[in-house]
Amino acid sequence: MNMMSTSNILEYHAASDDDDQHNVPLTYALTKKNTQNISKKNKCNFCYFNFLHFNRHISIPNALFYSLMFTYTSVYLTSETLQSSSLISKSSHSNNTVFSYAYDLLFVWLITYVLTNQQLISRVNSQQTSNTLLYFIASHLGAIAFALCGELTMFKDFAITPQFWKHLNPPEAITLCVVLLLIIGIAIKEYMDVRNDKAQFSRNILNLILVTCGYFFILYLLIQGGAGGIHYHVHHAIFSGVLSMWFTLWKNPVELIMHAILLGICIEGINFYQLGEFYLFLVKQTPQMNFIDALSINVVYILCSLCFGIYSYLC
Repeated sequence: MNMMSTSNILEYHAASDDDDQHNVPLTYALTKKNTQNISKKNKCNFCYFNFLHFNRHISIPNALFYSLMFTYTSVYLTSETLQSSSLISKSSHSNNTVFSYAYDLLFVWLITYVLTNQQLISRVNSQQTSNTLLYFIASHLGAIAFALCGELTMFKDFAITPQFWKHLNPPEAITLCVVLLLIIGIAIKEYMDVRNDKAQFSRNILNLILVTCGYFFILYLLIQGGAGGIHYHVHHAIFSGVLSMWFTLWKNPVELIMHAILLGICIEGINFYQLGEFYLFLVKQTPQMNFIDALSINVVYILCSLCFGIYSYLC
């Protein structure tokens, strides 16, 4: 009786071991299959992000940052292709040379690098909210559509200058109102999302204040320097670049699309008109800069820096 029980137990364990040997590969195969499916589902972004994050194992923030920089480069190259084509008249852009083509690309890299880092886009947005494929499409469409709209008669001579609204015809006024309403609506949606993130909300406000103060300082230098006929001209690269500083938290796809379109327009402006796009205040005449004025400004700046240093040390 005992011999039979022992034999049955041995047979039971042997059978269990056989089952385990069969089950382990099956479980492993199912787990591997599920992992592959998850990886495929996660690879919903554009090729830049997929390669950097999944293939090169770069962290999500860094992969997102470099994906955006690659996208901006592509937008610039697309804008240059469009500018060089017969679709764009020569009066719609500056003199297009190999020299300007090469150095404008450098300026695009520098400006978008500063904007992206200052806005902390790659840090505050996750892989789920940062659809780089959608961003790639929207940024290219923004650049292409804005460039082609500039060829339409109603937008050919449109410019935001003093009392520009007095010169708008009904189609231009309607189009401008629709665009402004869309921007305001999405801006309100962004506010509803970003207000709970106090750090990012404060950063957005600070960025806008810094740019505003910077241009006011430039205006002060022009006035004190004796520049004549000072007037403002809001180029589309300035407008779109500064406005993009508000749309930094992408909890909704429309916020991502808005940021992409604005950066696409900004890049197209740099490609078509170089750094002149960032000249907000234009002048009719300006005197030569002299040594005394330059030295005075430099001394005042150094004194202000020393005051900040002493204040930070004492407090």
